[in-house]
Amino acid sequence: MVEPLEALAEAARAIAAGNLSVRASLTSPAPTEATQMVADFNAMAGRLEKAVDDIVTWNSLIAHELRTPVTILKGRLQGLAEGGFKPEPALLQSLQQQADALARLVEDLRVVSLLDSGRLHLRPVEIDLALEIEGVARLIERDLDKAGFSLRMTLASGRCVADPMRLRQALLALVDNAVKYAEPCVLEIATSISEAEVLISVVDSGPGMPPSLAALAFEPFRRGADLDNKSGSGLGLAVVRGIAEAHGGRVTYEGRDGRSAFTMSLPRGLA
Repeated sequence: MVEPLEALAEAARAIAAGNLSVRASLTSPAPTEATQMVADFNAMAGRLEKAVDDIVTWNSLIAHELRTPVTILKGRLQGLAEGGFKPEPALLQSLQQQADALARLVEDLRVVSLLDSGRLHLRPVEIDLALEIEGVARLIERDLDKAGFSLRMTLASGRCVADPMRLRQALLALVDNAVKYAEPCVLEIATSISEAEVLISVVDSGPGMPPSLAALAFEPFRRGADLDNKSGSGLGLAVVRGIAEAHGGRVTYEGRDGRSAFTMSLPRGLA
C-alpha cells in the first residue's frame, strides 16, 4: 500500500506545482483497491488537464471572434469623433449592424457555455408549432429577400411542449447559417409531428458540407477551411445543438441530392 500512496503524493505535488501532464504510476503489483485508486487519480488528472487546455483554447477563439466587430466599431466611431466620417444614415446603420453582430456573438457564447456546464435552463410551455414557425418567418422574410432567398414553408399543425424563445433562437440560427453559406435559393422550413416527437427542418440548395466537416459541424467554432473567409463565428450550429439537447432532442445534418437539410428532433412532450 505504501508505493501507490507515494506515487499519488508525488503526482499530486507535481500537478499542484503546475505540471498537469504528470500521472501516477506503479512499478510493482499492488492491491486491487490501490490500483483502482491510482487509475481514478489519473483519470481525474486527465480531465483537469483537458479542462485547462479547453479554457486556453476558448479564450483564444473568443478573442479572435470579438476582435473584428470591436475593431470595426472602434475605427468608425473614431472617424466620427475626428470628423473623418459624417453621421449619415448608412454609416449609422452599419454601426448598428456591428453592434447587433456583437450582441449575437455574446449571446451565442453564453448559450454554449451554459450547455457545457449543464445549466441551460428552459421555460417550456405548450405551443402551436406552426404558429411559432410562422412568427419567425414574418421576422426574417424581408432579410431573406434582400439576400436573394425566398421562403417556402411546409408546416404541420399540432401542439408540443417547448421553450418558444429558445426554439425561435435555434431556428433563426439555422436560417442564418443557410444565408451565410448556401447559394441563394428557395429556402424551405418544414415541420412534422408524430405522437412522440416533432421535426423542424431547414433545407437549402447547397452546396452543403464535406463529410469531414459535417461530422464536427455542431461543435463550437467549427468551420471548413473554404469557409474561413466568410462571416460567422462558427457558433450558430453549436447553439442549435445545445438548444435541441436541452429539450431532450438532437439535431442532424443530411445532404439530399445536392441539398442541405438540418433537422431538429424534439420530444413532443404533451401530457
